[in-house]
Amino acid sequence: MDSRDELNKAREQAIIDSFRPICLCNKIRKGIIVKAIQSGAKTFEMVSRRTGAGTGPCGAQRCGPMIRGMLGEEVETCFDCGWSILKDGHLLLVRVKRLLNDESDYREAFRLSGRT
Repeated sequence: MDSRDELNKAREQAIIDSFRPICLCNKIRKGIIVKAIQSGAKTFEMVSRRTGAGTGPCGAQRCGPMIRGMLGEEVETCFDCGWSILKDGHLLLVRVKRLLNDESDYREAFRLSGRT
């Protein structure tokens, strides 16, 4: 395999990666997140405002850590599910459990998402 083939393969992989879903609730793909970051979004909140990622009914429980990782924050991979989690994953786990166990929290997150 020469350097031209390697370059083409890397280009193809970059295109495939850009279509990888990051925010499942709002169907936001990695390429959109990358463009927002390249355009100057330096925090999760800035990326969220520009793309809508993290505003769905899950409250950014899945995409939040992935986007924060793309921004350079420290993340780990969950051994159970394979998702990215923040270094302080215990707090994330507590928030997810609370969200799943407290129906009113879920309704509030759903209401704030604009999907009434």
